[in-house]
Amino acid sequence: MKYFFLLFLIFSSFGQESLSQEASSNNDLRASRSIFFIKEFSKNTNLAEYKLLSSVSGQFNFEILNKGEIISTKKVDTESAHNLDELFVDQFISFKYLMKNSPQKKCQKKFYLNLRGEDQIICDSENDKIKKIENFIAQLKKKFL
Repeated sequence: MKYFFLLFLIFSSFGQESLSQEASSNNDLRASRSIFFIKEFSKNTNLAEYKLLSSVSGQFNFEILNKGEIISTKKVDTESAHNLDELFVDQFISFKYLMKNSPQKKCQKKFYLNLRGEDQIICDSENDKIKKIENFIAQLKKKFL
């Protein structure tokens, strides 16, 4: 009977150890959310992407992708991230509400903008918007490439 009791204790401790490992959570701090991103297209093919990302731990990164491959990732300090965000918000609001939109029937996508889940498409016929977003992208490349 003693041996049975010892075996029971040993096996029950193994069972509790595996249960505790399964119950632990993995809060991966590398997970990130998009603050804003810009996708650039040519003939509806994704050429480049520019993303400002925020991690769960409050750090910011800026990524530049070319045809889906990351070509640059840079850490961004909090103040710079907020400044970039404000600049993009100004552009986004201007494009969405203040500037004339192209008729959607004739729209060939040139840029796709996303600000915290809200999106905006810039068509290849919207020259004023294209110039503004290309200037913004030039500033981003200068700073992060």
